[in-house]
Amino acid sequence: MSTTLGEHITTQKGFAFKSKWYVTEGQPIVKVSDFTSDSIDPRNLICIPKELAREYSKYQLQQNDIIIQTVGSWPSNPASVVGKTIRVPRSTNGALLNQNAVKVIPNKTIDQTYLFYLLRNNDFKDYIVGTAQGAASQASITLDSIRSFKFDLPHLDKQRKIASILSTYDDLIENNNRRIAILEEMARRLYREWFVKFRFPGHEAIKMVDSELGKIPEGWEVVKLFDIAAPTYGFAFKSKLFTDDGNGIPVVRIRDIPKGLSNTFTQEHPKKEDQILQNGDLLIGMDGDFHMGKWSGGHAYLNQRVVKITPFDNYSKYFVFLSFQKPILDLNKSIVGTTVAHLGDKHLKEIKIILPEEGSRKQAERLLDALFDKEINLKLRNRNLQKQRNMLLPKLISGKINLLYGK
Repeated sequence: MSTTLGEHITTQKGFAFKSKWYVTEGQPIVKVSDFTSDSIDPRNLICIPKELAREYSKYQLQQNDIIIQTVGSWPSNPASVVGKTIRVPRSTNGALLNQNAVKVIPNKTIDQTYLFYLLRNNDFKDYIVGTAQGAASQASITLDSIRSFKFDLPHLDKQRKIASILSTYDDLIENNNRRIAILEEMARRLYREWFVKFRFPGHEAIKMVDSELGKIPEGWEVVKLFDIAAPTYGFAFKSKLFTDDGNGIPVVRIRDIPKGLSNTFTQEHPKKEDQILQNGDLLIGMDGDFHMGKWSGGHAYLNQRVVKITPFDNYSKYFVFLSFQKPILDLNKSIVGTTVAHLGDKHLKEIKIILPEEGSRKQAERLLDALFDKEINLKLRNRNLQKQRNMLLPKLISGKINLLYGK
């Protein structure tokens, strides 16, 4: 049955919360800049006072609500593309929706989960971008264009069957993401206990001595980051040759570091072999927020303003990664640019870390290495699950896969 989306939904636009209301603690506000590819990143949400938030309760979000970004970029920048559809995760249940996005509320004729996948399908993405208007740097869509989207709506039983199949993949991905978060927390706690609070096995018998970074256990030393690892700076690829059609090799830009995946491709080649990335490589972004990450997007090229940190043979990746996290965060707070902060080679060269004596370090590295490998493997599993889901989605939505359901 061919129909239009407007016959099956109502909408609620976000509100333009004033920046002068922002506080560090209170009711979280979800901006489109907090959107990931299909969800919301809860780590950097701004807040308004809870007393004030009660006046705007109609903008409150619930888990599994469906949101469409109504103002954003053109498809050349898929990270913030207009028309992106995301689903509210449990972690942002109760947050308020900011402007430039609209909540899509299904009525009884369409299954909520099916609706989410319908709006994630390329038919809707292509349609909505085709209706967008704006300048070269910003595009916008209207509620009328969303409501006017035409599609074939199957019976509710079939909708639920399709939603169930696709949800199975997303449930597995979400479960893996929770396991990854636990592994990361275990690694941070181990590093903090042993190498920040100095409560490593046998610490009671070790004398504390002065160092340029404060008191440290006797036998430990303060070294520079580049005493235990080497940097590789990215290649200046020509951005006009970038594509998103999958042809060529992925190029890793700063924006790709947090998610560990790039959808930008080039046919160019870097000058140096070590500007080619493999899973597990450690990355730091050198502009804006100095993102840090462990690469899990496979064979890729390192773009300019991203640096790869490669530990020398005697040091584990996770130990080095955890060692430079706090110094980089401190630099992120202290370096202020005219429009955007820049991290330079001179800053990286001056990073100092506390290097434990070899016995304690090796003991910790064995534990950290195991956590690192599990984390990367889970991320790779998620890549495969996402590929399988994305392959099935258009076939199920279009009816190309015949589902036997009901009688």
